[in-house]
Amino acid sequence: MTLIRTENRHDGRFSLTIQSGESYRTIGFPREFNLDLALHDVDADSTIVASLLAFNTKLWHQKIDSPISSEALSERMFEAGYPPERMPILDRSGDLTDYSLLRQNTLVVLPIGTKNSELDVPGPGRRIYAHPLDVANWTGRLFSPSRIFFGTNLPLLEVMGGIDESSLRLAIGVLMANDLRIGKISIPNISPEISESEMFAMSALASSIGIEVDFSSML
Repeated sequence: MTLIRTENRHDGRFSLTIQSGESYRTIGFPREFNLDLALHDVDADSTIVASLLAFNTKLWHQKIDSPISSEALSERMFEAGYPPERMPILDRSGDLTDYSLLRQNTLVVLPIGTKNSELDVPGPGRRIYAHPLDVANWTGRLFSPSRIFFGTNLPLLEVMGGIDESSLRLAIGVLMANDLRIGKISIPNISPEISESEMFAMSALASSIGIEVDFSSML
């Protein structure tokens, strides 16, 4: 049994945390993904998708008791091409979110510490740039009409958790998607070590909640 928690803390930090629901089972460190943002529209399906991107093998084959996904999430993940050997076991009695009204803009999630960059990324609506910054060096958040700078512990999950930073950047995009009405997420400058099959699996997860992913853009 695994529990996934989301919380907007009093210090303005959003946390995505996985916990074991069984006393005899422990989940290795790190177990928490933090963003120095307040996010208010992260639904259950988006939470599960972001967690699979951020925590990866810690959730493969695990029974997720919370949150309760929509009835069709597993089917949508499978139909999009997410590998069945990675599928968690979901309680699928939750309500289905209507994403049709939430997928209007394009989000570009830049690599950690990237300075102002303009990319010719085709996509719907407004183009918004997310600038994640290492909380070891910078905390807080800054906003402009088209840019959001915020602290995150992404580098910790990358180094200690062994999760590729492109997967973590996509998880950030998924968590921000409903608040910003995002229909397409661009992840520029991915590692050349990422295989085509891995990119396909990440895209399949996002597709299951109505988000298109672009890995082709270069800074």
